[in-house]
Amino acid sequence: MKVTEILKEEHQDILRHLGKMKDVFSSPNWQNVKTWQYFISFLKIYADKFHHIKEEDIYFPWMQEKNPELEHGPLKCMLHEHKQTRALISQADYELEKIAKGDLSKWPIFKDTMELYIRTLEEHIHKEDNVLYRFAEGLNSEHKDGDKLMLPLFNLVEVNYKDQVAQFKEIGQISTFQI
Repeated sequence: MKVTEILKEEHQDILRHLGKMKDVFSSPNWQNVKTWQYFISFLKIYADKFHHIKEEDIYFPWMQEKNPELEHGPLKCMLHEHKQTRALISQADYELEKIAKGDLSKWPIFKDTMELYIRTLEEHIHKEDNVLYRFAEGLNSEHKDGDKLMLPLFNLVEVNYKDQVAQFKEIGQISTFQI
C-alpha cells in the first residue's frame, strides 16, 4: 500500500534526525541553542504536524472505519503516544527558551527530556512500522481501497505543508551548525 510506504519513508526521515540528535549529545559542544532550535522546529513541524496529521486525520480513521475495534486498542495507544511526545517536545522547547535567555542551569533538564523523547519516539515508530502498519496492510488486502481513499488526502497535506517541510528534507543542513 503506497500510503504505508509514504509513512514509513517519513519515519526514516524522523529516525535520521533522531540519530543526528544522539550524535549531537555525544559531541563535546552539544549545548548549542541554534542546533536544538532546528531540531525542535523539525519535530514540531515535520514529525508532529506534517506526519502525524496523515496518521491521525487520515490513516487511523481509515483503519478504524475498516475495523472499529481498533479504536480502543492499538489506535488508542498510538494516539496516547503522540500526545506524550507532544508534551515532551513542548517541555523541551520551554526549557530551551529559558536556556536561550541565559538560564544555563536548564541544560540537564533539557537533555533528559530530549533523550526521553528520542527513546519514546524510536519505540513508537518501531511499533507503527512493525505492528500497526502491517495490520493496516491486512485491512487493505481485504478492502482494497486504502490508497484510493487516502492518497488524495496525503497529497493535499503535502501541498499544504510543502514550504514548511522543504527546509527539513535534507539532514545535511545540520552540518552548518557547530556540532
